[in-house]
Amino acid sequence: VAHYGCGCPSPEGGRIWILARDSGAIVGRIGRPGSATGEFLSAHSIGLDSKDNVYVGESPQGRRTQKFVKVSQ
Repeated sequence: VAHYGCGCPSPEGGRIWILARDSGAIVGRIGRPGSATGEFLSAHSIGLDSKDNVYVGESPQGRRTQKFVKVSQ
């Protein structure tokens, strides 16, 4: 779930929440508010590819797409 927030660095937005499908519980997150790599000003769109990489588009303030690569633990 992309939490859009206000389009500015704030505690309310700038995160991608990972939810359990069955319960809706938050099980993880990606990013934090900000304009650096791995941060979001305006997380707006989200997509996955066949390798489970996550793509996050930002608009209007961020004006970029970031790719997050799945790593094994």
